This record gives sequence, C-alpha cells and structure tokens, in this order.
Amino acid sequence: MTAAASKSILPYTYADRLALEGEIRVSATLEEYLEFAEQCEYRVEYSNGQIISMGHPTDTHEQICSNVSWVFNNLFTDVEPFIVYGSNLGIFIPASGVYYKPDAVVSDRLPEYIFHKVGKKTLKSVLNPYAAIEVFSDSTMDYDLTEKLPNYKQCPYLKYIIYIHQHKPFVTVYTRTDDPTGWLNHDYVGLQAEFSFEGRRVSVRQLYRKVIFAERPPHPAR
Repeated sequence: MTAAASKSILPYTYADRLALEGEIRVSATLEEYLEFAEQCEYRVEYSNGQIISMGHPTDTHEQICSNVSWVFNNLFTDVEPFIVYGSNLGIFIPASGVYYKPDAVVSDRLPEYIFHKVGKKTLKSVLNPYAAIEVFSDSTMDYDLTEKLPNYKQCPYLKYIIYIHQHKPFVTVYTRTDDPTGWLNHDYVGLQAEFSFEGRRVSVRQLYRKVIFAERPPHPAR
C-alpha cells in the first residue's frame, strides 16, 4: 500500500474524516505512515503495522486536554528543564516500531529527536519522553490499554504513563520502578482524589475542570 492508495479508506482532509465514524485501521509500513501523516489534516498514529485513526474527538476530550496542559504547566512553571507538550509531538519507540501522539507529553530534559526522511521533507519525533498522558473513553479503552500501553512500556525513558477517562472521574497512573521492566499502577477515583507527580500534588478535580458528566457519551468517538 502507498499513502496515495490509503486515500480510498482514510481521507486526507479533516472535513472528509468527519463523515466517517469510529476507528479506522489501514495496514502500512512506517514509511507509508509518515508519508500519509505529513499530508493528513488530523491526528493519526502508527501501531503494530497499521495507520490508525480513532475518529473525531468529543468536546469533553478537548476540555480535559486543555485542563491537562494547564495543570501540568502550572506544576512546572519555574522548574527547569520540565516542559509540557501537546499532541503535535510524536513519540517514536524503536523497540516496537510505533509512532504515537499522546494528548500530552512531559519532558524532564532536552528532547532527543529522531529525524524521518519523507520525500524532500524531514519529520521529527521525540525518543525520550518522561510522561505520556492519554485521555480515553470506553470505545478507545481497548486500544489504549491493551495495545498502546505495552508499547509505551518499551520506551526506556518513560517514567509515567497516565490515563484519564473522559466520561467519569477516573485516572490511572503507571509508574516505572527501579527495575526498568517493573511498573506500579494506581487508580484514582472521584473528584476528591489526588495523586503525586514528581513530588507535586495533582488534583483530579482540576483535570476535570468545567467538565459536565453525562450518563452516556454524546457519540462513540474519542
């Protein structure tokens, strides 16, 4: 498959993607993914030999992502060299050959980039993220927890993997132990809960600031 051939399944424009519902997967090489992603107007990822589009994000998803950026930037306002990035920063994990774009990335050092040649252009992704933060729903839980999580754990630089459910106050924090292959995970349930990140307290209530929980999500997208 070429990037051009994938157009019959995955459109390049955001408007055309809105007309298609749910998750879409297309088998491809990493090079084909990079060629397609460079021209695509919306976020796509590369996982286990497939280009993956999870569909249109909900307003709730976007509100929580905004809150995440606000909360974590405030944690490290005057603390060098911590930097918080949004979903435009790609993470490449050589051990599993995946290319993910988390909803937020926290770096504790200068980024170490890998450069990908795509035609006449060069794209870059980061190799050494410190924390990856994902906002997910019931419909994306399987992808996030059974597919992405094991691949994230193969990134030797990641110390934290944080999952935030978008339709209920529920946060799971995975923390790497002193054993590079060992991880601890804790669930934080309810708006009153708090968790520690690098010795600083993170309020679950702040992560869900201005979020109105409905009995059911508005549609089965992200």
